[in-house]
Amino acid sequence: MGASVIVATLLVSIFVLDLGGGARSAFQKFKDLAWSIQNFDGGADYFGILDSLEDELGGLDRKAKILSSIPKLKEIPEIIGGLRDIVLTIKELSADIEEISGSGLKLAFSGEGERLLEILSNMHIKLTRLRETSEGLVVKAKEFGVEGEDIDLLSEDLMRAEKSLGSMVSFLGSSSPRRLILLFENPSELRPNGGFAGSYGELVLERGSVKSLEVNDIYYPDKFLALKVVPPVQLQTVTPNWGARDTGWFFDFSKSSENLLEYLEASSIYSKEDITFDGVIALNVRVVGDLLRVTGPIEIPEYGLVLDHKNFLSELQREVEANKIPGENPKKVLSFAAPRLIEALGSVGQNGGNILDIFVSRAQNKDIQMFFRDESMQSLSRDFRLDGEVYQEPDGFVGDYLALVNTNIAGGKTDIFVEQKVVLNSELGADGSITNNLSIIHSHRGQNETDPWYNHINQNFFKIFTRAGTTLTYFDGGESKEILPKIDYIQNGYTIDSDVAEIENSLVALRPFPNGYVEQYLESGKRVFATWFNVNPGESATLKAKYNSPKIYLQDGEIFTFILDKQSGSEMDFEYAILAPAGYYWRENSNDLFRYKTDSLPVRLELKLTLEKEE
Repeated sequence: MGASVIVATLLVSIFVLDLGGGARSAFQKFKDLAWSIQNFDGGADYFGILDSLEDELGGLDRKAKILSSIPKLKEIPEIIGGLRDIVLTIKELSADIEEISGSGLKLAFSGEGERLLEILSNMHIKLTRLRETSEGLVVKAKEFGVEGEDIDLLSEDLMRAEKSLGSMVSFLGSSSPRRLILLFENPSELRPNGGFAGSYGELVLERGSVKSLEVNDIYYPDKFLALKVVPPVQLQTVTPNWGARDTGWFFDFSKSSENLLEYLEASSIYSKEDITFDGVIALNVRVVGDLLRVTGPIEIPEYGLVLDHKNFLSELQREVEANKIPGENPKKVLSFAAPRLIEALGSVGQNGGNILDIFVSRAQNKDIQMFFRDESMQSLSRDFRLDGEVYQEPDGFVGDYLALVNTNIAGGKTDIFVEQKVVLNSELGADGSITNNLSIIHSHRGQNETDPWYNHINQNFFKIFTRAGTTLTYFDGGESKEILPKIDYIQNGYTIDSDVAEIENSLVALRPFPNGYVEQYLESGKRVFATWFNVNPGESATLKAKYNSPKIYLQDGEIFTFILDKQSGSEMDFEYAILAPAGYYWRENSNDLFRYKTDSLPVRLELKLTLEKEE
């Protein structure tokens, strides 16, 4: 939070003033502090480090004042004073963050939103002060000849943080209520933008306080939807029309959210009162599981349930399936469970910091996604990679791209028992060509489950997102499916969604492969290869594909970037290997073959590798 310019300015103290061990010790502590902040080290003793820094800077200040009579060094006391101001400001910000972590949710849900806004506003003021002080120190550092990108980076980071917090204060402090849709996504039934959201909450905020939270079945607003829209072809196997329930069809979360809000607002339950929404927040149910670890079990006496982090998903799923009565809301149990969980979260006391850690770690795992119609809030969401948007290659991009997207259609709740293993072997040619061999194995482990929605065939319309311009040379696995519309859409006056039409109109018939079936589309600027990839309980199925990515320009010292966008709610064991062209090796491991393996993917995996030419 102040690392770059602080380190640069301390270099001035060490190499120009040469105050000896004191400056060197402070320098190391600032480096430790910077590392802890940048790596979200929740176990770091921030206050201990800051107190120690404050003491050491006090000692440096006294030494500097003694030497300030020397013309060249007369400004050093001012520089160290600026550093002490930064330490003090960071300490104040740390206290604010600690209060937000411990009681932020409680303030929001107990009607004390004004206090929450006050804390956030004060943090914004302190960030402004921190930025202004830091910018002054950057000028001083440059006067002493300390140059480089690092000392300018802080000002940019602080400006971004200051802008983000300002946007949040403005959004929450609006004089009119803010209405947000909360999607509760279930990874047991995957859709492109995450798990199928069978339930949603209508969250109303007023001046930082939660005025109301009403949970409902996602099918409910569709009952009052006058629009008649043709669903995507693959969904026509299960529904004659498209509605809010199926708008998670797009891998790009922003696109899905825009469509969701359009359909909800067109439903008469909202349109009759001219209700509009400000955005969408999607929570994977894994977030709820982590929160229950902190709160402990919660009781739902209306249903005779006690929910904890181990049983809540299966128990709620069982309750929903058992109460599917025509005309009723089978998700009503959630309207009782949600306020009980919120009440428990407001009483966690000293474990409040753990809640912030949960949201941070789950956001990094793409278990939380956000979309806002407010441009400044959407920019904030994008900066923290909460927007769920598909990676767009910058001009001059040198590298490769991959995303694997599962779509459960009439496949029960089986995805939670399907293990996904992915191996990608790539080879760079001397001409800049990229040859890829991709293997995907799905193993269904739900064969021993007694609930029929788990012990069910996993029916999956599977998409492989690659760079635009990619060509497929081999495909093994997958199958086709004959889809007959349930009604005559033209005769019944149905319209076609423009976003769906754009994708489906890009369909290109590929030459048949002897052992597999595949279709080709364009979506979100990517070349997409798609097929039906089904697997029975207790069995495994494999897809294999060979494809050539667009050529890249090769040169000594070139940075090659591999990007993998994760699907929210979908986990995998992932192995990647890339072979450098003849005469080159990778600087990162001093070998022509670089390997990477993980079973825990972030929102977006970015591997940056440097090509070195052999002498």
